Amino acid sequence: MTRFLAKFIPILVLAACGTALPRGEAVPIQKVLADTRGLNYECVNYDASTDSCEGLARRKVRGDRIYYDASFIFPGPNFDVIRMSMAADFRIEGGRYCGDMSDADIKIEGKLSAGQRSLIEEIMLAEMLSLGEVCGVYYRENGQYVSVTTDRAGRVLPDGVESVRFFKRPKQLRLMP
Repeated sequence: MTRFLAKFIPILVLAACGTALPRGEAVPIQKVLADTRGLNYECVNYDASTDSCEGLARRKVRGDRIYYDASFIFPGPNFDVIRMSMAADFRIEGGRYCGDMSDADIKIEGKLSAGQRSLIEEIMLAEMLSLGEVCGVYYRENGQYVSVTTDRAGRVLPDGVESVRFFKRPKQLRLMP
């Protein structure tokens, strides 16, 4: 889910190659939550050599709701580092979680002119409005979790497949490719 959230900055980041759809059965979100109890930080594309993530989301579960606070860093227009944070709320439905991306809150931090900030925010708003509701589901592949983001009907979205690891404490972020 977190790499998918980062796709809102397409003019600033080169498109990354998508991961192949995982083989096997989806793992119900309830089992993922049980397996990762106490490991509330979801790290996208973890790199052990730098102990860092391309994206990092803190997960909070309350009843049938999952709240994600995700962060990414990427190079800005003047090669300064820009940080994007997004808070999104999802409802557990069966073995997956779903939510309306147009309800997400976005925050941009970095050295940007008012015009640059406005452009990035407009692009993100337009993208989120076009997405509407999305769902997330996890697979197990080679002993690791893979997160898959779909539309409501279950069709995998572009850049919607990513490897994830869960940690007790946050990891450092690295620039997205």
